[in-house]
Parts: sequence; C-alpha cells; structure tokens
Amino acid sequence: MRAGAKKTVTTAAPRKAPAKKATPKGAGVSHDGARQQLDAVSQVMKALATSSVDLDHVADMIVKAVMRLAGADSAAFMRRDPTGWVRAATQGMADLRKGARVDPGSQTLWARSALSGKRIHVSDTKLAKLKVPDAEHRRTRLAVPITRDRKSIGVIFVSRDDPGGFDKTTIALIETFADQLAVAMENARLLRETKDSLAQQTATADVLRTISRSAFDLDAILKTLVQRAAALCGADNATLNRIEGGTSMNVVSSTEEQLDPTPRQPTPGSATARMMKTGRSVHIHDIRDERAYQDQLDRVPRRFAQTRTILVVPLKRDDLIIGAFLLRRDRVEPFTDTEVRLVESFADQAIIAMENARLFNETKEALEQQTATAEILRAISGSPTDVQPVLDAIASSALRFCGAVDALLLVRDGDRLVGGAHHGPISAGSRTGSIPLDRDSPAGRSVLDGEPIHVPDMTVATEYDFGRRLSAQAGVRTVFAAPLMLHGKAIGTLVLRRTVVRPFTDGEMQLAGTFAAHAVIAIENVRLFNETKEALERQMAAGNVLDVISRSAFDIGPVLQTIAESSASLCRADHSVVWQREDDEWFYDASSGDWPSDAPSRGTRRRLAPEGGPSTIERAITARRSVHIPDVLTDDLLRPVDGATQTRTRLAVPILRDGEPIGVIQLGRRLMGPFSEREIELVESFAKQAAIAMENVRLFKETKESLERQTALGEILQV
Repeated sequence: MRAGAKKTVTTAAPRKAPAKKATPKGAGVSHDGARQQLDAVSQVMKALATSSVDLDHVADMIVKAVMRLAGADSAAFMRRDPTGWVRAATQGMADLRKGARVDPGSQTLWARSALSGKRIHVSDTKLAKLKVPDAEHRRTRLAVPITRDRKSIGVIFVSRDDPGGFDKTTIALIETFADQLAVAMENARLLRETKDSLAQQTATADVLRTISRSAFDLDAILKTLVQRAAALCGADNATLNRIEGGTSMNVVSSTEEQLDPTPRQPTPGSATARMMKTGRSVHIHDIRDERAYQDQLDRVPRRFAQTRTILVVPLKRDDLIIGAFLLRRDRVEPFTDTEVRLVESFADQAIIAMENARLFNETKEALEQQTATAEILRAISGSPTDVQPVLDAIASSALRFCGAVDALLLVRDGDRLVGGAHHGPISAGSRTGSIPLDRDSPAGRSVLDGEPIHVPDMTVATEYDFGRRLSAQAGVRTVFAAPLMLHGKAIGTLVLRRTVVRPFTDGEMQLAGTFAAHAVIAIENVRLFNETKEALERQMAAGNVLDVISRSAFDIGPVLQTIAESSASLCRADHSVVWQREDDEWFYDASSGDWPSDAPSRGTRRRLAPEGGPSTIERAITARRSVHIPDVLTDDLLRPVDGATQTRTRLAVPILRDGEPIGVIQLGRRLMGPFSEREIELVESFAKQAAIAMENVRLFKETKESLERQTALGEILQV
C-alpha cells in the first residue's frame, strides 16, 4: 500500500485553464467534472474487478483516466519488477516506447519521486529552475509514488505543456488511482506468485513421478529436470553437467541436441569456474559485460553465440560439487530470486536421484560381483586338475564387471609372460603370444614390482616404450595391470584395457585385484593337486617296481621293463630305454614307447670309446651323472652328429654300483620340451632301484654258481 506522502509544490501565477482541461489550482469542481471523475473511477474499478490478473490493462485504464481528468498532455506509469524499472503504460508520449526499461538514477521527476517515496508537484518548471529533461516543453508536472512496505513499486507521472499546476481534487484523485494501482499490483503479484508456486509444485510432482517410475533410469530423471527448469524459468537452453577432477562434462540438455561428452576445464572467470571456486550459485546478467566471456566470444559453440544471461547452480553431495545446472537466455533478462530458488530445488532433486541411482548401482554391482565370485569358485571346484576354465572365467568376469573393453591374463614363464586367458576384441599381445618380462610394459612392471600399474593414457606414457608401441598397434589408451601375488612374488598379471582415455575407478581396480587373487588360488590349487597326484603316481610306480623286484629276484628283464614303462609314462617321454653293461659291451633289452626309426634294434650290442663320446649315454657313463639335453639342435656335440634326428630332447641317467656305471636309463621327446627337475629326480630314483635289482640278480647268480661248484666238488669227493 502507498504510505502517506508529503506534498511538494513549486507554484507560479495561476492562469485560466483551457477548455476540456482540469480546473486551475484552488477552483471548484463542476457538475460535468464530477461526473467524469465518477465515470473514470467506475471504469478503473470495473477493470480491477474483471481483469485483476492483467496488470497492463489496469495500468492503461488508469493512465487514460488520469490524463483525461487532469487535462494533461501526457501521462505514464512506471513499474518496478524484480529486475528493474519498466515503462508499463504511456499516453501522449509517442516518442517513448511502452515496455522499455528505464533508469531511475536520472534527473527526471518520476525517478526522484520513486527514490524518495514522496509526491512531487511542479507548477512551472521554468520558475522552479529544475534541471530536468524537456523543461521548456512540459511546464506543469506531477509524480505520485506507489509504495508497498515503504518501498516504491511504481510511479504515476503526468505533465502539461502550460504552467499553473494541478488542483487539489485532481491530485487527490490521482493519489486514489495510485492506491488502486498498488492494490492491482499486489493482487497481480500474489496471483503471479500463486501461479508460479502452483507451476513449481506441478513441476516438482512431475519430477517426483518420473523418479518413482524411473528410479534407476538416471538419464530420464535428469532430462525431465532440465526440461522443467528451462520451461519454468523461460530459459532458451538448460544443461546438466558432471563435475569431476576440476573438469566439466555435458550430461543432458533440455533440447534434443547432441552433447559433446569430452571433459573440459572451465574458462577462468566463467560462471562455471566461479561456481566451482565458491560452491554457490553464480548469476551473470549480461555476459557481454564480463571480461572472461569477451575474450571467448569467438570460440564459444555456435548454439551459445547469442547467450546473454547465465545462471549456474551447483549440485553438491557432502560439500563436494559433483555437477551443475546451467540455464541460458539469449536476451538480457536476469533470473528472478524465485527462479533461482526453483533451480536450486531441482538441483537438490537431481542429487537425490543421482544418489539413489548410485546406491542402486552399487548394490547391483555388489550382487553381480558376488555372482561372479561364486561362478569362479564353482569353476575352481569343478576343475581341480585344469586351470584353463578358471582363468577363462576370471578374464570374462573382469571384462564384464570392471568396465574394460578387453581383459588379458598373463602367466610368468621364465623371463617371459605368456597368455593364460583372453577376452575381448583387442589383440592379446605380441605375434609370438608372449611379451618380455621387463619394465618396458605395464604388465611386466607390475610383475617385477609386485604392484598394480595404472596408466590413464598409453600414448603419453614415455616410460613404457614397448608397451606404448603395442598399444598403438592395438588402439589401446587406458591400461591397468594387477599382479598375481603368491608368497610375496608375482606369478602373473591381470591386464585390463580400454580403447578410450577413461581411467579406471578405485572400485574397478580393487575388483580387478580380487579377480587376480582368485586366479592365484586357482593356479596354486591346480599346482598342488597335480603335485599330489604326481607324488602318488611316483609312489605307486616305485611300489610297482619294488613289487616286480620282489617277484623277479632272479630275472632282471621284468624289472628293467617296468622301469622303462614307468619312466616313460610319468615323465611324458615318447620313448624310454634301459641299457645294461656286460663286460665291455652295452646292450638293451627293455624299452617303452615309440622308439625312433634311426635307433638301434633291441639286443644290439655296442662298445663305447674309453674316453667317451658325444651321445647322451656316453656322456652319462663318462661323467657318472645325469645328462640333460633340452634341444639337440643347440648342442654343439650332438648337432653335427644328429642334425636330422627324430629326438629333440634327451635325458640319460647312469645306473651306478660302487660308483661304476652298470647301466643307463635313456628318455627322449620328439618335440622340444625340457624335462623338469622332478622328472629327472624320478628317473634317478628308478636308476637306484635298477642298481639294487641288478645287484641282487648278480649276487643271486654268483651264489647259485658257487653252490653249483660246491655241489659238483662234493659229488667228485664222494666218488
């Protein structure tokens, strides 16, 4: 409502009013004048009753009535809205545009009245010597403020070309109209606020319905939020960005445009940069007035080239900024406080939706991880002797649950890493199927250091020359390698790869470490199972040999044949032969497997050179120890002799009695494959059993021969 205002009048000599104009100051009101006043008031009241929501219509009615009743040459109504002052209605001012924004800081009378909250009446601008625009043309002027809560919310301004002032009745009537305008403005404000509140509640309910229907479809919820924010706030464009690591990334837009998801560093001084620094909403009325934007106008996207007003509202979770609402207008029209609060409430709802989606995804991922772990454990229990199905399951699960494009499981084999399992479209590794075990690749370094290695972008990882070249060939950008640790030593590594620069999260890397631990368990279980199985087989073989020895105390043939068969079977040899010594000759009568076609036939006797020879059995006899040739083609002694041999790997173990060789166990493999230490130890144990058996037979024969000689001598003596 309008507060009581003191009247300020600057007067000059009264004059006779022209026809059809207000009576000069101090004169009475005629019957026709009173009737005109009643008609004007009636029209205004009718406008208030029938068009209470149309403030512009009421203002036009009042300005017309004031101009007619005051006999003025011009009249205007200035209204203040949340963003400034507006020329809401004019009469007799053809050169002034209705709806234009005006500056109350000028020297005009209406501005002075608005700033002071008092009525200003000037009978003659010349006599008053006022420094106001157009003082020569508009001699009589009146400005009546419209106030609410002691603050000016509008001004009725009337002027006349001739001097003389307005009479008390006219001024009182204009003040009445001012009071009526105050009522109309208050009603319009309340109605507008009610309408805005209803629209906001409707939008909020719509968003909540979307959240309830799409609790786990975050994109749909965020799309609804930005669309409602743009519509309710009259924005030409609204986007929601994700803030992470000091960068901003487009997520959804209120329009159907295709957004560029590339994370970008906000321009220093921009609204987004200020918001990220202060953690509060940032409102820029006109970006053309901002230096940070003036320097960037030639580089902004074409769709934002016309943007003038910007509002940025942060999305905060536990004081951490994780996103932002950006609203843009292509005109200079600042957002109201109500609109800012509305967008801030939408930001709160976006946080709730994002948090719900995060919790749901975490629960879902935890369930999926438990499912994957259960599958891996089932694979481990179902493959106690074969680790390959387990490694395949681990690589598949790592690919699926760690967000990788490709998963590669490498196992340590000497000085190289060989492929254990692979899932994904990327090439598994080098052309040979293995890579060197060195620090020139993330995989090799993770094994040597026993630590996880994370490379966000391989193209700039200058410390991995070999790995960078392999990645460039395969199109790999982001790599994570988790070592397979056993007793403090890495036995392999699990490598996850992506074709775009997207670093793995802490949760993904932790999960990859869990899968690597499962791989270690599987490999170790199979190793222990195989070792136990092999130990049992060796014990059974040794028991079998001992059983044959006990049953063939007088015949060495079955014992040596059993040893040949057992050594070939347990050591995965293609053939096995047991040689015996008889005087200065060597022969064999026990063999197993497919003996090479170029080998001597059974029973063949051969003499060995006293100084030894290049063959494995000659070396074993001469050295009186086991001789292992992993590859005949790389042996300087055998290569010239056996260049076209059918046996690539050979093993010869001497059978010793009192340090002297009495036999040799010889094993061979067609394909190159060195015998393991356990296999060599097994053959050496067979050689000891063969020595015992051969010694028993020798003693038996000697005892038998001695008994026969004694019997013959007894018979002779008896005769």
